[in-house]
Amino acid sequence: MVAAKERARTLTTRNGDKRIKTTDKYIGLDVHKDTTVITIAEEGRQREVRLYGTISSDLHALENTLRKLGGEAIRPHVA
Repeated sequence: MVAAKERARTLTTRNGDKRIKTTDKYIGLDVHKDTTVITIAEEGRQREVRLYGTISSDLHALENTLRKLGGEAIRPHVA
């Protein structure tokens, strides 16, 4: 069961011969009227939670920030 889960968490590169391991990022949003504070925790229990920064509560600002935090091998979890 664990092996199947690991296979599901890998992506192939564009040439298809290599494997890229995906990384989970846990993104916390503290939403207020004018601003949103963003924190990030990497996968694993012992990882520290770090403050990413404060952005405006505008939807476009959130989309841009999440795009910067993501990537092909990043699986974001937002709460």
